[in-house]
Amino acid sequence: MPDGVRSVIQGDLWVPEKIGMQDGFLLASGNEGGRKKAVGAMMLAEFAEIGVTREESKVLRFAKRYGPIGFCKHGLPYGHNRQSFARLINVGDCNPMPALVAGWDQGEPVTLWFEFAKQAQAILACSESLHRGKMPVLDDLKTVYPPWFEQRPKQQSLPNLATSRGLVEGVINTWVHLGGLRPHFRWNRSGCSVIFSTGDYCSVFGALAVQLMLAAANQEGFAICSHCGMAFFPKRRPNPRRRRFCRICGIRAAWRYSKQTLRAVKD
Repeated sequence: MPDGVRSVIQGDLWVPEKIGMQDGFLLASGNEGGRKKAVGAMMLAEFAEIGVTREESKVLRFAKRYGPIGFCKHGLPYGHNRQSFARLINVGDCNPMPALVAGWDQGEPVTLWFEFAKQAQAILACSESLHRGKMPVLDDLKTVYPPWFEQRPKQQSLPNLATSRGLVEGVINTWVHLGGLRPHFRWNRSGCSVIFSTGDYCSVFGALAVQLMLAAANQEGFAICSHCGMAFFPKRRPNPRRRRFCRICGIRAAWRYSKQTLRAVKD
């Protein structure tokens, strides 16, 4: 992930005191006893991994580390129609869904986590292909922007490179909107700057939207696993002439490919 994340988005994340999982819902409570958490450079990579594994344990681990997303009654991140800013309160603002389980304040379906995480993974994969001048995988494009493919057959044609770039562009801008991100003017002793902000505390989805925007704009910021095809952020720039593996596939996949290569040479 580009090192400039912290200079682009303002504020810390806020992690509630209690976070748990029950019956397909991520639960949270105890905002007053919560803690601050800096926006992590690997947030997006960890989030995209959820879209591949679809494991509740990874959702729970992510939420305990960075906090819940806060889906509202519309099934969207609660910042999607935010009117207020900083400490102002607007009655029209959405709020995270209340929990249906006694003893918890907030509850959100894990299926929504899987849906958005899968989309993030597809956006990264499509962006990587487009930066190389190649058409993205059709299934990834369908995950990126489903409405385009839901048109009637007579209105729809197979996407080309320009259309694919437009679909990725559109969905990333949608993420920025859903995250409640706003340009923020800052003026201090070192001078003036313009950054993104979601208010006093940065929303998890807002931070993910910024990282997704930066990753899609920088083709060298991430890589595609040679085994599972998942987009991930390598610790150092991979050699384009060699296979590279995400942390899920790791050394086992590398060992398996090495054995296959040796057998091919012997044959």
